[in-house]
Amino acid sequence: MRQGYRLAGFTALLVLVPLAIGADNKNAKEVDKPTTQQDYNQLQQAGQISGKLTRFDAKTRTFTLEIEYEYLEANNKGGNNTNVQRQLQQQQQILREQQRILQSRNPVDRQRRMQQLIARIQRDQLQAAGKNQNGAFKVVTAHKDFELQAAADAKVRTLLLPEAFDEKGSLKKYTPQELKELKGADANLPGYKSSMDDLEVGQTVKIYLAKGKPVSKDKEVEADKPQVSLLVIEKQAEPTPGKGKKKK
Repeated sequence: MRQGYRLAGFTALLVLVPLAIGADNKNAKEVDKPTTQQDYNQLQQAGQISGKLTRFDAKTRTFTLEIEYEYLEANNKGGNNTNVQRQLQQQQQILREQQRILQSRNPVDRQRRMQQLIARIQRDQLQAAGKNQNGAFKVVTAHKDFELQAAADAKVRTLLLPEAFDEKGSLKKYTPQELKELKGADANLPGYKSSMDDLEVGQTVKIYLAKGKPVSKDKEVEADKPQVSLLVIEKQAEPTPGKGKKKK
C-alpha cells in the first residue's frame, strides 16, 4: 500500500463525484492502477460512464475504454510536529467518515453524501491555501482501462452534429425537421444517429452497459467482457500533429 491514504478512489468515480481543488493540482501526480474484477463489478453496477476510447476492433466489436478519475491522497509535507499531528487526526476522521459512506447500499444516498464530504474538503483546502498552509489532501489523477464488448444489437449515437454550409459558405443552422431526421427512429435515445464506423480511437464516449450476464453466439467474440448496449460519442479525438486519425 502507498504511504498515506487515499480518499474516494474508483468508488467515487462510479458514483460520479467530481473532485476539483485547484490549489493543489500542480502537485498532483499520475498513477495508473490495475483494473480488478471488483472494478468491473462496480462498473456493471453503475451502468454507465464516460471515458476515452483507446482501442476498437470492428471485427470482434471489442474495445478498451480508459477511465480517468481523481482521488484525494494524504498530504503530510511540511509544518511543525503540532501541525502534522493535527493533520493526521483530520485525515483519520475524514477516512472514517468516508468508510461509513461507502458502506451505504443505496447508490443515490452514497453519491449525495460523498458530494457533501468532497465539498467540505474543498472549502477546507481553499481556506488553507489562503493562509499559505498545506492542505491535508492533494488531488491525484489516475486511469483504469476496461476491456468491453459491444452487444450484437448495440447502438451508436453522437452528440456532435455534422457541420453543414449554405450556398454562401456560412455555417448552416439545422431546421427542426432536419434535426428530427438526424435523430432518426430512436428519438428517445440521446444525441443523433451514428454507427460503429464512426467510432475512432481518442474519442470521448459514454457507454451504457446491458443488464445481465454477457452472452455471445459469435465464436470470435469474447463473451466474458461486460456487454455494452449503447455508445454515445461525446467528443472527437484531439488532433495529433503530423498524424492522421486511425481506426483499429
